[in-house]
Amino acid sequence: RGYNSEAKNYFEELMNAEKDVKPEIKANAYQWMGSFEWITGNYERSMSFYESSLSLNKEAGNKKGVGILLNNLGLIANATGEYEKAKSMSEESCRYFKEINDERLIADSLLNLGAPLINLREIDYAENVFNECLIMYRKLRDSRGIALALTNLGSLAGMKSDFSKAMEYLNESLSIQRDLKDNRAMAVTLENIGSIEGNTGKYSEAEFHITESIKIYSELGNKKGIAGAINALGFVKYSTGQTEESANLHLESLKISKELKNHRGIKYSSVGLAESECQTDPVKAAKLLGSASRLIIDPDDLLEKDILKVYNKTKIALKEKLGEDFEKFFEEGKNNEQ
Repeated sequence: RGYNSEAKNYFEELMNAEKDVKPEIKANAYQWMGSFEWITGNYERSMSFYESSLSLNKEAGNKKGVGILLNNLGLIANATGEYEKAKSMSEESCRYFKEINDERLIADSLLNLGAPLINLREIDYAENVFNECLIMYRKLRDSRGIALALTNLGSLAGMKSDFSKAMEYLNESLSIQRDLKDNRAMAVTLENIGSIEGNTGKYSEAEFHITESIKIYSELGNKKGIAGAINALGFVKYSTGQTEESANLHLESLKISKELKNHRGIKYSSVGLAESECQTDPVKAAKLLGSASRLIIDPDDLLEKDILKVYNKTKIALKEKLGEDFEKFFEEGKNNEQ
């Protein structure tokens, strides 16, 4: 932490220097500051620094630098929900890397392009991109890249309900990640495997893998990961009849997601909690569903497919239980913050 503070002060001096600092050094200082702000979650400041570095790299004709900055800006755009912008920047980044024929950077930019494509529901394009970068990573013998591409292909296969293919991709990825001791990536893969096992009725295996992912996320201090995995475990617990434990897990996930202002996490945990509370507290469950509906559940979004199924099933059960009063409590939840 002390070294980071000293480095930050040093790069700030370089950025603010009026003269005697070469443009490429100043560009690197802006880029480092952008990365520092990105890691600390300050996307607006990160974007500002990256844009300053991008401008200097363009003036210098540094195609590699321009490509890297466009790639970084694309990651921020995706993280802040600007998916069209993220797609455009990732594609432009890839073009720069192709001009300098840097296969590793091309593969990396293709991998990053996949995320906004999924969010834009361009699933076939995303699958082609992940397959293309997988071929490149295998050629480069880049184990970490191979594993990341396989995890993404596994997630896509799961979204399309091709669970057999999904498990094939994910298990190969997990094996590589264990060899690399890449805990950050392993946590994501374990959660994906557990979720698919839950969808196919393999509840004990699902609980084992999701619990392992929660442990890793906790060791890494990854709150978003913890919230997602705890929520996934909540659905598994509900499927095995452990409704009270399920409700507690969804509630914990909801609290973390609200703290992080993670709208997708809030939506998923609200629906999970409503399902768990349906029998014991239907009024609360109806309000939770109303709250989740404010965040828009899109029937055409593959990312929403599983949660939409739970949402609709719970809504039908609550209408039967509450009768005409359901709409009153549902609207109350829709109009008020839970």
